[in-house]
Amino acid sequence: MFKKIILLTVPTFLLFFLLLEILFNIFIPASELPDVVFDNKYKLIKFDKNQSGNYSIGKFPKEKFKWKINNEGWNNEKNYYENKTKYRIAVIGDSYVEALQVNVNESFPSLLQRNFPDQDIYSFGISGSPLSNYYQMIKYISKKFNPDFYIVNVVGNDYDESLYSLRKRDVFTTLKTDENPVFITPDGSSQKRLINILNNSSTFRYFYHNLVFFHKLKNIILEKNSNRNNLLRDQNYREEIKKGISIIIDSISTITKNNLLFVVDGNRHKIYNNGIRVKENFYKKDFISILRNKSKKFIDLDTTFSANYNQYSIKFNSELDYHWNSYGHSTVAKEINNYINEKVLK
Repeated sequence: MFKKIILLTVPTFLLFFLLLEILFNIFIPASELPDVVFDNKYKLIKFDKNQSGNYSIGKFPKEKFKWKINNEGWNNEKNYYENKTKYRIAVIGDSYVEALQVNVNESFPSLLQRNFPDQDIYSFGISGSPLSNYYQMIKYISKKFNPDFYIVNVVGNDYDESLYSLRKRDVFTTLKTDENPVFITPDGSSQKRLINILNNSSTFRYFYHNLVFFHKLKNIILEKNSNRNNLLRDQNYREEIKKGISIIIDSISTITKNNLLFVVDGNRHKIYNNGIRVKENFYKKDFISILRNKSKKFIDLDTTFSANYNQYSIKFNSELDYHWNSYGHSTVAKEINNYINEKVLK
């Protein structure tokens, strides 16, 4: 009896899976994601070089966004070279610099490159990377590409996820804030290798990336615990996170010296709702306070986004995704463009 059930169930499942693969390959094409690799020399993840594809968002995607991974494994139209013949600016960040949510030529680093054709604008973005990993990336970037100026893009979850005590993963560098603070570098990328394998299935890509199904399921399962623990975690870790942020900024500055600009994302929920019933990110508040105390240069996009939204009432992200859309990237590029003209290339 059991054997008959197996003989009936397995072929049925395989046929159903095959039909789903056809559906999400042809009729509702699933999002395509570049494969990642682990750089053993520099202890960081980036993309496998020379790939291209289309990223999409949502149940029935209306748009596809072109991505192109260059010769060094980063989402950028242009190839990167170690030999430097022009003034070189490096842009470092997470998924906001990776910028799969817009066409590769619409990301703010690409827009900056068009605005400054006589300079090299090299972007280095990898999804999920926290502030602590930017330090590891900057070590790699400084040794291999020797930029003249660094721009570090910082968003809301970059602060707390930098602590080893809060994010034990084998993918990104994190910081142990013990008596003798130390950066913990990853030793592999087993999680990302698994994603590479699963991404071969259009069905997996559709549920995982387009519908964000597994993330939503995880959030539902963990919702009660996270709601109960968030306040306690915030209270217990705020001082430790402030300490960690300070150490990371100092560590980055030992490499970049004064040739460094932080670009800090704005609280767009607050901007869209005129500040009504929106939680303030006190990690960002602490971060900016530390930057001021250390006399570090920064752009707070709260000011940029608020002024723009008050004038035009155009959102900087789509309704499906909180990442910047093409208008958001354009707005950020204009702000950084002005800074470069006035403060960097003057």
